[in-house]
Amino acid sequence: MKKRHNPTFQRVQNKRKVGLLLLDCFKIIESYLIASFKPLCT
Repeated sequence: MKKRHNPTFQRVQNKRKVGLLLLDCFKIIESYLIASFKPLCT
């Protein structure tokens, strides 16, 4: 079966990829902040 090229679908996929990347970056930053602030709290 030939895959039909769909530009809008591609755009949605790219947006999803970017969103996941941003989410990963946010998680990394969050864990880094938690790790750096925990010694101050205890």
